[in-house]
Amino acid sequence: MRRMVATSLSNLGQCKFEEAANGLEAIELLVLGPADLMILDLNMPEIHGLDVLKFVRARPLYESMPVVVLTTKGEESV
Repeated sequence: MRRMVATSLSNLGQCKFEEAANGLEAIELLVLGPADLMILDLNMPEIHGLDVLKFVRARPLYESMPVVVLTTKGEESV
């Protein structure tokens, strides 16, 4: 999923992208530096996407950061 999204957005030109293979890497990247937007897959290994989103929203630096949530599975509760 992340490779498809990265490939689709690569034509934007001057944007910088960081990719995380799992939820833990995503959190580590956010701790290391700021981000303007997050595209988040709910179905990630290590730490579920909803837990990553909870982490993001609990931080003042990121509480208003736009997050686009993607999923390949239809989970009604989510």
